[in-house]
Amino acid sequence: MSSIIEAFKSRDLGKRTTARRSTLETCLDILRAIKGGSSTSTTIMYNANVSWEAMQDNLKILHLAGLVSESGNKSRKKYEITPKGQRLVASYEEIIGMMTDFITEQPERVAPIVLN
Repeated sequence: MSSIIEAFKSRDLGKRTTARRSTLETCLDILRAIKGGSSTSTTIMYNANVSWEAMQDNLKILHLAGLVSESGNKSRKKYEITPKGQRLVASYEEIIGMMTDFITEQPERVAPIVLN
């Protein structure tokens, strides 16, 4: 799994402009779109709010990592999230939930950090 994380990091380093979100965040948005019922490239692209090129590149990574499966022929591929992909999305959402809870429940501890 660490080699996948390194691939995400190395792809983000070469960007000339500041990206709106990291490759990891983009991949998670794609996984969530597939989990939410999107199965074709076009619907995934629109629901994950990514460009065609970014979606194609990231789907390859997700497939190689075993997080999505492909079916169909080259021109009509369908994508499905794997159990491994579902666990990743659930873990990510749990972490984000924990951080959000901490920030909203203890703003006085977070504010000095953010303001510096």
